[in-house]
Amino acid sequence: MMKNNPNSRNSLSRLLVVEPEFAQLRPVLDTLREEDYRVTVCACRDAALTHVKGLDFGVVIINLRPSCAEDAQWLQQAAQLNSHVHVILHTEQPTLDDLKAALNLGAFGWVQRGDLDGLVTQVHRAFRNLYRVSAHLAIVDEPIPATAKRQWR
Repeated sequence: MMKNNPNSRNSLSRLLVVEPEFAQLRPVLDTLREEDYRVTVCACRDAALTHVKGLDFGVVIINLRPSCAEDAQWLQQAAQLNSHVHVILHTEQPTLDDLKAALNLGAFGWVQRGDLDGLVTQVHRAFRNLYRVSAHLAIVDEPIPATAKRQWR
């Protein structure tokens, strides 16, 4: 496993795992905490949307099948509530239709259940992307110093 999460205490490092089955949850939770992520668990998808809306988390890991209308609706709602959250699907044997629907609905990534190394890789990738976007926004939002304004004239 990789252990290279330098900003593990940053608020962007908060991770929400949506999983109603404890047997499926335990290895995922142990692995992510070993990587120093602050992990919150939610057993209910509706409650997860409340967290997404509150901008509490940068990444959400959830078991969805986007080819199912109800699951597709959840992904759409999550994207509408928080356009910056990265959703990683953690499912068994998806079909090609599932993967296409996930991408079209804005999912960040997909990992097969049980592939903990792949999950860690996707989580690291998602947070690197969030940090990059966050750093870019911070730079863009900074006021231009007066000396720099004079140089551009």
